[in-house]
Amino acid sequence: MVLSIHAVILILIVTLAAIIDVYKRIIPNWLTYPALICGLVFGFLPDSGPTITNSLLGFAIAFFPALLMFVLNSLGGGDVKLLAAIGAWIGFPMIVDVLVYSAIAGGGMALILIIWKGLFWSLIKEFFIKLFSKKSNTALTINKMRIPFGVAIALGTGWALFLPPYY
Repeated sequence: MVLSIHAVILILIVTLAAIIDVYKRIIPNWLTYPALICGLVFGFLPDSGPTITNSLLGFAIAFFPALLMFVLNSLGGGDVKLLAAIGAWIGFPMIVDVLVYSAIAGGGMALILIIWKGLFWSLIKEFFIKLFSKKSNTALTINKMRIPFGVAIALGTGWALFLPPYY
């Protein structure tokens, strides 16, 4: 499989975002905003990726659900902007693959972290206490744990580029 320069640059962007997210727990604006702008500009160029319509649709499909997750305190702002940039960069329908694969990677990372920290059974217990008790108003232990979701986004993007589409 031969990757276009467009795909190689995207891989470099998401890899850099993942590395920075691991070490600094932030995905910087100096990376996400230019990636977003370039993704939209590429939509106007012939044979450089998705059309501007697909690029805008990819942006919207990535941005609005991610924004909702940000409002619910499940994603950081950098994650939202990175997903929006990827959506503009690869367009629709491929952004759907990125979102699905990123969610799978993030869930896998969270499960590994829970098991590694020895919290699996205590989380199951907390879950059932919260489910059946009217008194419990404390947050689950899992709510206190954070993973660098930029890594999951990078994995999801890579999978979407290298695996055949599932639709």
